[in-house]
Amino acid sequence: MCSTRFRIIAADHTGITVSNLERSLDFWQNVLGFELSHRAHQTGDLAAEITGFPQGAMRGDRRSAIEGAAIGFDEAMANEFAIGVESLEQGIAGARRFAERHSR
Repeated sequence: MCSTRFRIIAADHTGITVSNLERSLDFWQNVLGFELSHRAHQTGDLAAEITGFPQGAMRGDRRSAIEGAAIGFDEAMANEFAIGVESLEQGIAGARRFAERHSR
């Protein structure tokens, strides 16, 4: 076990998709000791574009965690990479669609 202590000074522009915002805030503030500096509230299409995360990426993370628990480290890392490439392709396609809509 490492006895070196560290301190996070700040985390900026961090986005995490959660199923229960209040419970997550409770964890980040009361367990991890973070302070909430402000809340931004977006609605409509902009909110969906900011907070949306491809389902494939979330499912890929879950799949990687499940599969990685049953195999060795090197194989798990190779599997994580392969699954990540699939998600990256989805992300690139989504970025292209976004750029096409907003470049007019």
